[in-house]
Amino acid sequence: MKDKKTPGINHHFRRESKIMLWWLLGIPLVLVALVFCIGPYLLNILNAPPRSATSMTEQQFWTLIEQAKGPGGDAQHAQRLGQTLAQRTSQEVVDFQIRFDQFREKADQGDVWAAGLLLNRGHGTDSGFEYFRIWLIGQGQAVYESALSDADSLADLADSVATNPSEGAEWESYGAAPYHAYLALTGKDLFDALPSPQRTDLLGSKWDWQDYSDLVLEQRLPRLWAKFGQDKQESDLAVQKAIDNYQSPESLQVTGLGTVSLGDLLIHKSYGPARVKTLFANDGVHITAIMVFEDRESSMLLTPTAPENTVFWSRAPS
Repeated sequence: MKDKKTPGINHHFRRESKIMLWWLLGIPLVLVALVFCIGPYLLNILNAPPRSATSMTEQQFWTLIEQAKGPGGDAQHAQRLGQTLAQRTSQEVVDFQIRFDQFREKADQGDVWAAGLLLNRGHGTDSGFEYFRIWLIGQGQAVYESALSDADSLADLADSVATNPSEGAEWESYGAAPYHAYLALTGKDLFDALPSPQRTDLLGSKWDWQDYSDLVLEQRLPRLWAKFGQDKQESDLAVQKAIDNYQSPESLQVTGLGTVSLGDLLIHKSYGPARVKTLFANDGVHITAIMVFEDRESSMLLTPTAPENTVFWSRAPS
């Protein structure tokens, strides 16, 4: 005879069914409630701009840029910027470089590239665009911000660019000034002190230079095109002729690297690994190569850079 105080199998089944039903219905309801409660908070976190890794404010950065302005071109501005930074702490130099990289990456826009192409009379390589953005930052906050909102505004600087025709609107030494200032202060490599990753724009532009035909340039940058359009077209013809007639050597001797051959894997200090596609002996001393970073090509200098023969390339570990 069954004990009436002992629940039967049906009772257990009904109880377990109720528990399962609460789990099946309750958990989704709880999750929906959580989404409504904390969803906006999570969206704000996800949509917020990345927090800066530097304590240097934008205004402090632009103040240092202004202090380095003066007569002359790339070399003179680089010297003044280096002297200014050398009077700061090593951490301030690191902070300055982080801000510099942020503004340089922010200027990675198609219209800005096109403006540099025209200001530099048709010279629009990847390395040339980097040096152009360095030049743009060196012009100060007002010019920089105007260029990002209206790249054609750089036509106002055409006359000042013409005073230094050998370098145009491309500054290489200026971009290396923080590196040399940090080296003088600490004896160490600035790139080793930067948060990782830095300087990633070389591999991640969201625009395509092939979208900028001559017609597009004339429409989007009418003032610059009126001044430099003919120079750009003549440069295109000269470059295409040089490409058609050029045969890359299989290998060249490069200071600090030894014999560099086509297909070699080299490591750039800030950009990472790349393979040699084409070699150019610019003047018998300086060696430029077309380097392939993943799926993008860039023309870059392999030999150490002035003024202190800084080495940016090394061999890949064997």
